[in-house]
Amino acid sequence: MLNYSSRKSKRKKIFLLYIPLTLLIAVASVLMLSAIHFMSSGEMTWTGFEKVNQLRLSPIDTDSILAIDESLAAYIIEANKQETEADTTEKEEDPNAPISNPGKTDENPESGEIRDHILKVTAAVGEDYFADTLFIGDSRMLGLSMTWQDSGATFYASVGLSINQLNTKKVIKADAETAYTVMEAIERDEKDYKRIYLMFGLNELGWGYPSVFVRSVKTAIEQIREYCPNAEFCIMAIMPIAIDKTVSIYTGPVANERIREFNTMLLGLASELNCWYLDTYNLLADAEGNLPEGFAADGIHMYSEQNKRIISYISTHAFAY
Repeated sequence: MLNYSSRKSKRKKIFLLYIPLTLLIAVASVLMLSAIHFMSSGEMTWTGFEKVNQLRLSPIDTDSILAIDESLAAYIIEANKQETEADTTEKEEDPNAPISNPGKTDENPESGEIRDHILKVTAAVGEDYFADTLFIGDSRMLGLSMTWQDSGATFYASVGLSINQLNTKKVIKADAETAYTVMEAIERDEKDYKRIYLMFGLNELGWGYPSVFVRSVKTAIEQIREYCPNAEFCIMAIMPIAIDKTVSIYTGPVANERIREFNTMLLGLASELNCWYLDTYNLLADAEGNLPEGFAADGIHMYSEQNKRIISYISTHAFAY
């Protein structure tokens, strides 16, 4: 039979073992609760995200046809400007006639050089040009439609619309109770469109890889071609934002640097798919590549005056009737 001192010694040993076990359970509980809070707050998703998306640090995961650097794109655009100026002063035939089939000539019936896909200056087109023209895009395209209500063109555009939502987001209203996705609206549309312009990229600027955005544009064009087999396509360059504004996690100059990367790849895609490319970025950008002050109320969406400038640019950089 244990005496009092033996029982006391045993209780003491149990007590000493109980203390570290309790502390261990408490620490484990705190760590588990912290991890759950960390994951639910979204901090795990965003940690390091900015570094992943820095242009100079992230590799471009794309096919070689799209791996065109910005210096080459700048050279192409500048060369095209010089070529256009020479054409309009030296050629005896009308250099302002709307053009068709980018990069295709009698000598080269297949696709031409990348710069052949950048739309050149033409004579201003009339209303009949836009009667069978479709514009698809985001809030900037919607703003363009509001300024250009008498164009005769069709606009399928909406605030916040991304290129990967053309089959899922019901933004095209048929009436007060019925709405369709862009693809559903195109499929139901009885018009035989000859020209289709696309303006996307602003809402996709935060996507991890530009190549994902470009592939989405490619997929959209290929699907629309099934509905509009007689149409030629024009990819509009993503326009710059003001230096003091932010898109996604990118501010001012960094955002515009990323926009230039996206545009470079879009120009490559236009070459790959034998589409047109309209350089609306350089139409609006200042010497530093930013949207000048006073062009947009919020530094992103253009005032009516700038929308009219874009409209004029579209009208004087036409492609085939």
